[in-house]
Formats: sequence, structure tokens, C-alpha cells
Amino acid sequence: MNIRTAKEEDAERLLGIYTPYITDTAITFEYEVPSIGEFRQRINNTLKKYPYLVAEDENGNLVGYAYAGVFKGRAAYDWAVETSIYVKQSEAGKGLGRLLHDTLQKELQQMGILNMYACISAPRGTDPYLTDNSIQFHSHLGYRIVGRFAQCGYKFNRWYDMVWMEKHIGAHTEKVKPVSFIDNTNEDFATSREGSLNKVRITAVRQTIYPDLMEKYENPIEHTCDMAEGQQWISVDGKCPNGMCPSAWGAMREFVESLAKGEGDFYDGWMKNPMSAMISCNDGFRPFSFFIEVME
Repeated sequence: MNIRTAKEEDAERLLGIYTPYITDTAITFEYEVPSIGEFRQRINNTLKKYPYLVAEDENGNLVGYAYAGVFKGRAAYDWAVETSIYVKQSEAGKGLGRLLHDTLQKELQQMGILNMYACISAPRGTDPYLTDNSIQFHSHLGYRIVGRFAQCGYKFNRWYDMVWMEKHIGAHTEKVKPVSFIDNTNEDFATSREGSLNKVRITAVRQTIYPDLMEKYENPIEHTCDMAEGQQWISVDGKCPNGMCPSAWGAMREFVESLAKGEGDFYDGWMKNPMSAMISCNDGFRPFSFFIEVME
């Protein structure tokens, strides 16, 4: 799975992902399906300041997208964004949402964003058009509910609540650096982000081989991949290798990028080695880790 910056020409396919959420669900409070031209303009407007990412499978199909936008228009709110994630309904439950979110979070952190917010419609009991899945999804990602507005949205002849969820992704210091807004529509910038990574080998190994390291790792990744001891994947130019679980890839992608660039500044609980790293994972049946190394 490849995560890349959206382009205006992606509008029609992305609108195809979004349309069922408008017509068949209360996940979005939008009533009418926008035109392709309007949707294209929305993408372009977002890219002038914030990341707008798409998930592209090995066949070139777009299967999801995520983006950030203005939280409030005043300058004091620059360090906060509102986020949105949409996955093709047939691809739901496969880890794409987390992959998109984690990639988006990383780009926002690089900009200097400190707060991520999600505005989520919420059902008032059992509902044929809406569940609490989005709230649960964001909770698993580290968000917390900071507000709930009762009966503020009306769709399909019924009233819905709206929930605000918040996640802090940086330190709130007295002296804070300005946010580095980047025009993603700039062709030079877009080109500089492509093809910048070297080949990286990823190998599945049992956690018991590295018990000391695993004791330090406090947040194992949970997913349901069918993996085998010694199984290997090759990542080229930062793309998710074929056959790798998107959830595992989403968690390790930033480390793959660091290794490919010759950087070794990993988070606590990781081996601080400029050429390799370990990542912990539990596939639901047996504990696994991944050994990640740059290929010569």
C-alpha cells in the first residue's frame, strides 16, 4: 500500500469513495454529493496549507484518503487542526484507516502542529445510518472526548449528536515555534517527497529472541496477520510491501523512513542504531517482532 499526496486529478475517484458516506450514512452531515469540480477545489484548497493524503493499492486503485484542515480561523489556533479520514467501504477493517491517520499525524508533527481534532457524528441509540465505530477508532488512536453536543445535526429525518475528540501530538511550551505551513500544490515540493527512500528489508522474528528489548516496549501493535518466522518483505521508496499488514506497516513506516535516510533517532524503547531497529507486534496468536534494516 502506497500513501502519497493527493492530486487534483484524484478528485473523481476520491469522490467515489466519499459519495456512499453522504447518501447512505450519517457519518457526514453533508446532504448533497458535490460536483467533481467542487471536490477538486476542496482538495486544492487543503493542499495550499495542509497534508491531503491518499492510499493507493498495488494496482493503482485509490482506497482511502485523509486530510487536515483549519480548526479555527484565528492565528492563535494555528497549532490545532481538524482531521478527516475516509476509507472505501469494501476495504474497511483492514488497517487502512490507521495507516492513513499515522502518516497524517507524522506530517502534521513535522509542520509543528500540536493538537489533532476529530468532529464525529454520534447516534442516539441504535441507528441504521450510524454507529459508534468512529468514536471507538479514534479512542484506540489516543484521542479523548472533550465535548458532546446534543441533537445538533439533522439527517434522514432524525437528530444526531456531535462529538469532539482531541489528541495532543506535541509539547505545549511557553515559547512555541510557528507552524511551517507548506504549499503541497508546489510541484518542486511534491517531487522532492517521491523516490527519496532506499530499499529496506523487514524480517518477522519471534519476540523471545530479544526479551530485553521487548520488555522495554510498552505499546505492542495488535493485528491479525498470517505471518511466519523469518518471513521477509522489501520496502522500496517508502511503499508498503505487497502482503504486509497495513496496521503493522503504518506503525513502522516512520522508522523505515529514518533508516533509509541514515537517521537513528528512534523513540524510547527502540534500538538507537542508525542501520537497524526492532518493532514489536502481536498478531493475536503468537508474538512477533520485526527486524528492520537498510539494504546495501
